[in-house]
Amino acid sequence: MEIGPGWGNYTFAIADKVRKLTFVDSSKSIVQFLESQTAAKGIHNIQLIHDKWESEKQREKYDVVFGFNCYYRMYDIGK
Repeated sequence: MEIGPGWGNYTFAIADKVRKLTFVDSSKSIVQFLESQTAAKGIHNIQLIHDKWESEKQREKYDVVFGFNCYYRMYDIGK
């Protein structure tokens, strides 16, 4: 799982090396951009989720969770 992929600086390189990549971002425009890029690049192993990563809906288990520069937006990081 990639948390907060932004404009995909790591997303596509990661997708090339894994069976499945899920990313979650709270920005609708980011998700839409990455949806268009995955379609244009013919990448089919990415699941896109428009939500906050700490949401109650994010209960699936992942082998690796990756986030770079995504935690500064959390209001209550201790929680």
